[in-house]
Amino acid sequence: MLLTRSKLASICVASLVVILLSVISFDNMVVEFPFLFQVFITVLFTSFLLQIAQGKFFYLESKRFQRSIFWFSLIIRLAALLVYYFVFYEITGTEFDIEAKDALWYHDVALRLHDRSFLELKNINFFSLDDSGYPIILSLKYFISGNSILFARFVQVIIGSFSVVLIYKISKSLFNESTGKITAIIMACFQPLALYSALHLKETYMIFFLLLSIYFGVRIVQEKRKSIGNILILVVSLASLFLFRTVLGLIAVFSLGIFFFYINKTNFIIKILLIVLSVGGMFLALNNFSSGKEILDKANGYLGLETDTNIALGGRSQELYEKRGHSLAKYATGVVLLPQMYVTPYPSIVKTNISFYNQTLQWYFAGGLMFWSFISYYGLVGFYKACRYNFRKSFFLILITTVYTLALISAFYIMSIRYNILKMVLLFPFVGYGLISGNDKKHHKYFLFYIVGMIFIIYMWNFIKLLGRDAL
Repeated sequence: MLLTRSKLASICVASLVVILLSVISFDNMVVEFPFLFQVFITVLFTSFLLQIAQGKFFYLESKRFQRSIFWFSLIIRLAALLVYYFVFYEITGTEFDIEAKDALWYHDVALRLHDRSFLELKNINFFSLDDSGYPIILSLKYFISGNSILFARFVQVIIGSFSVVLIYKISKSLFNESTGKITAIIMACFQPLALYSALHLKETYMIFFLLLSIYFGVRIVQEKRKSIGNILILVVSLASLFLFRTVLGLIAVFSLGIFFFYINKTNFIIKILLIVLSVGGMFLALNNFSSGKEILDKANGYLGLETDTNIALGGRSQELYEKRGHSLAKYATGVVLLPQMYVTPYPSIVKTNISFYNQTLQWYFAGGLMFWSFISYYGLVGFYKACRYNFRKSFFLILITTVYTLALISAFYIMSIRYNILKMVLLFPFVGYGLISGNDKKHHKYFLFYIVGMIFIIYMWNFIKLLGRDAL
């Protein structure tokens, strides 16, 4: 067993230590015991699910494993859907989460498209191209179900479970069978992904189309005879990314083109097609970015945030964070953020004085992020070993992960769960590879040292959040 009881127990104990340190050190005005208890239970339950999944599924043959992990993932996500549905209904009195401004806007646009047909598209002031994909899909689900929110989210549960199968196929193709299995098991049990399946947000579809693009991109490159069907699926999935997050579509097209040039020394026609796709993708993205501020001005800040050029370009400046109350944001330079790029975001376990939005929803991700903070050690190990021993095969994944992460740093989104969830999914295969290739006593000892260091980092991250907002 790769994630042994001792490793999972170490993660649970470390999470408890972070919580106890917070309770002892911080005022009870900034920590809430019921919430901290929920964080620990999430880590404990994730570890329990990983134990079950490894024991039941890891040694199954490939096809049977794919069926089993799909249904296992579906059950977890369906349970999360029902639990969070009733939790949020109890808190908000609606079917939507706390401060669900994005979700309510998607819902409203989808209803308008459903009621007045797709001719309504021309009358909707989307913030940008990448705000159009999710409402369109949502309206189709409303058309089928009669505006059922539960049905719409149930479809997301299914899509999220297919993504687990895709990550298995990608990891198996780039590394080996064992890496594929442990990667899929971790992704199936990862709480933030289950939570996103239960929300009216676009992340579940972005992850699916991104993994679909990676899988068919790698498959086409590995094929001796190129399948037209596979090429069409790749083109559609890449195009779809632009409707959910434009910069992600641009990065995916760019990375695929570079990957093909790196791997393939023949087939001139496909190279030309990839150049055209790359140039076209960059043109779309740049055109979208150039009109971003105008679109935001028209929308008049429905998010309750000031219109800002940096937001229009897909990021938040350090000055904007400082303006909104974080006096230490000016120190978050590239030199500070780069060493942390593959392990963020850290869990927020304290309340802060933020005037422009309610941070409560972020707390529901804290348990999953706590688990990620510790298991990310094996992501670093796997990334290093992939670069050193498996660079040619895994080059596409290395490239797209690195470029997207650097984009997050440049846009000052490196601590945002909504933007980093894609990065974490991209790193899951490296976590799996790290567990396979670093499954020895030496790495277990380093893992324990890493856990101790991460306890300090998580504690200091929350301390700095409070210090920067004068909440201590």
